[in-house]
Amino acid sequence: MGKKVSPCIVIMLAALPLVLLVGCQPQPEPTSPPPITPTPAPAPTPTPPAFTVSVSPLSKTVASSEMAIYTLTVTSINDFSQPVRLSISGLPEGCTGSFSPDTVSPPQNGDVSSTLTVTTSLLTPSGTHHFAISGSSRALVRSTKLIIVLFAPPDFTISTLHSSLVAFTPPIGTFYPTITSTITVTSINDFSQPVRLSMNGLPKGWSGYFNPYIVSPPQNGSASSTFSAMSKSFTPEGTYILTISGSSGALVRSTTITFDVKRR
Repeated sequence: MGKKVSPCIVIMLAALPLVLLVGCQPQPEPTSPPPITPTPAPAPTPTPPAFTVSVSPLSKTVASSEMAIYTLTVTSINDFSQPVRLSISGLPEGCTGSFSPDTVSPPQNGDVSSTLTVTTSLLTPSGTHHFAISGSSRALVRSTKLIIVLFAPPDFTISTLHSSLVAFTPPIGTFYPTITSTITVTSINDFSQPVRLSMNGLPKGWSGYFNPYIVSPPQNGSASSTFSAMSKSFTPEGTYILTISGSSGALVRSTTITFDVKRR
């Protein structure tokens, strides 16, 4: 194919059969742009082995001095199968925590569990407490947060109307009350169970009783009993410590009365 030429100016000279082409120059063929070579996408970076730590339940509510039990699960990601050591931090005052076992090794792309036991005490403040557990395997550390809610359990107190009493030992052969006091059992945190009363520390030759000897305070209220003690034998003069106790299940609460014996 011939070269293209630009437009020309044609000049015709009269009387001469001559045609002059002015300004006609050959034009270069247009060139095509070089082909675009697509850039290959970078190869995906392989994800390294790792693990996650999860807990069930995330929150537990228990009474002070009770235990809270959680289940931890360590899950393998991307064929992870190394040992993971478990630890705990941030427990409130009076609490201790332990794992069973404290080191776990999940199978590749599987999971493994451990039991966390948190033991509280009467020193642990009531309320909501946050703490954390962690799993570590070399440079890998994974953590999660948990909650433990503590409430004060039902309880009771025991008190006496008199903190000290004086008794005069009676003549031999007589038998009559010589001391009397009122014992009060007061409910705490909705306690309403029966409380059995008892005494310890009366001098030799004395006997005592409660009327009634079992009381059941209403929730957050109180119930009373009358304590009486008497003697019909000689009792040496002196000071004795009388202990008044109330028991309900595992709960035992006590108070004391200073007991002075004198001769008339």
